[in-house]
Amino acid sequence: MNKEILEGNKLIAEFMGWEKYEDGTTYKFPNLYPIYNIDDKENTGWISEQISNAEFHTRLDWLMPVLERIEAKGYRWEIGMSPYSSSYHYCKIWSVGTIGGRSPLDAVYGAILEFIKWYNSIK
Repeated sequence: MNKEILEGNKLIAEFMGWEKYEDGTTYKFPNLYPIYNIDDKENTGWISEQISNAEFHTRLDWLMPVLERIEAKGYRWEIGMSPYSSSYHYCKIWSVGTIGGRSPLDAVYGAILEFIKWYNSIK
């Protein structure tokens, strides 16, 4: 995993409130798949894992809880196509035509990172 993706995943993990251990690379986070995840043997609902194993950049099902958290904080998010932009602050994933030659997953991941950077700058 390259450094840029690792830093992006750390940014998302911290936005999601994942607990960071002293080593700075391990996080405690909610078990997204309690039935299937053997790492949560006691079914506590939490897993400890290296941030390098986070899959925000490869799986939309990891990003959906992030979008839900953005919404829970009172911000909108949209996915669509339009030639117009808005001055409202929200996680905007819009495009004219294609999404700049990027996959939809990359566009969502990138928009979430930009939103979190903006959100952290106003705190």
